[in-house]
Amino acid sequence: MPEQPNTWALLDQDDPGGIILRLGASEFFFEHGVSRWDQSRWPALASELLDPVSGVYPVLREDRALSLEGSAAATVLLEVCSFDFAGLLMGKQALARRAVVMTLMVGIAVMVVAQGDEPERVYRIWCDPSYGESLQAALLAIVTELP
Repeated sequence: MPEQPNTWALLDQDDPGGIILRLGASEFFFEHGVSRWDQSRWPALASELLDPVSGVYPVLREDRALSLEGSAAATVLLEVCSFDFAGLLMGKQALARRAVVMTLMVGIAVMVVAQGDEPERVYRIWCDPSYGESLQAALLAIVTELP
């Protein structure tokens, strides 16, 4: 469980696709890797959320999830966003912090985390599903124009 706001942790060490983002003091975003995470564990989590806890309630979201990886990923991100992801992630200390970045890409609100080291770094991006196709198209347009 991430202890600080705007950080992330793996949901399960055996499932690199499963992730939990802490977005604020009391807001969390969960995503599990469907192919790797034991789906029988979700009912237990759901039942824990059903027990009344003052001020705690689930909010179901259906964000569009995208992954961007490869040697030019940071360059592609600079084309769609003013945030310098490469600068944030320089050095092991910054990457160990596991920052969650909330910013805009082509005018679309996104959450972004970077996982892994170069050259295998993967940028995971989430946005409102109604803007997902537009964001994906913008990223693909830039990727296809790369030398």
